[in-house]
Amino acid sequence: MNKTKEIIKSDGSLKQKIKELIKQVIDEITTSSAAGSGEGSAGVPRVPTWVSKKKNGRADLGTVLGYTLAKPVNEAADPNAQPPQQGGEQGQQDPNLYDAKLDLSDFESRVSQSTLQNKSSFQNKILSKIGNKQVQLRASKGYGQPEKDYIVNVSGVSIDFYYEKYVIIVKGREQGKQKESEYFIKAPYQIKILGNAVVTPSVKKKQQQAPAAPVAPVVPTNAATKGV
Repeated sequence: MNKTKEIIKSDGSLKQKIKELIKQVIDEITTSSAAGSGEGSAGVPRVPTWVSKKKNGRADLGTVLGYTLAKPVNEAADPNAQPPQQGGEQGQQDPNLYDAKLDLSDFESRVSQSTLQNKSSFQNKILSKIGNKQVQLRASKGYGQPEKDYIVNVSGVSIDFYYEKYVIIVKGREQGKQKESEYFIKAPYQIKILGNAVVTPSVKKKQQQAPAAPVAPVVPTNAATKGV
């Protein structure tokens, strides 16, 4: 008998909650219609009170009945909001962590481009001063080789990087020699211009020598048929 009374009592409590729930729904429909019918009204339907909040001190019956909502459906979306990242914690970025890898790569690229431009400009400047000139300079024939004074007929200049240091290299040949060499300029990096580059007689003769004209082949004649 006691069990029957408890069931009837529980059933009466459920009926009361359903009646209250229906009343809240009707109130929300009436309020939402009024909010959307006025001039200048946004007319956005409201979230029923029984789902997400309380009204007039009434209990949140939606929660009581086991219904929950993670986020109100009428909450305006943020146009600047970022989409959720996939991959869990690995895809999330720590706002207090600065990754300088990309900026470092960009910096190194800019330095490399600037270095090439400055190197080319410096190389052209030296060449404009001593190109096709005979000069006297302090140098070595190779990095780390013994150094001495040379008189060189300059044909070219390059700037190269050796062992954490830039080196001026003059290309040309010494007086009386035919083979060109590379001369690594040494401190105090002073180059004395003696005049225009001198071409040795053998080189000059080789440059001025024109190819021989082709000689027509001589056709042998037979004495017996000569004059026929």
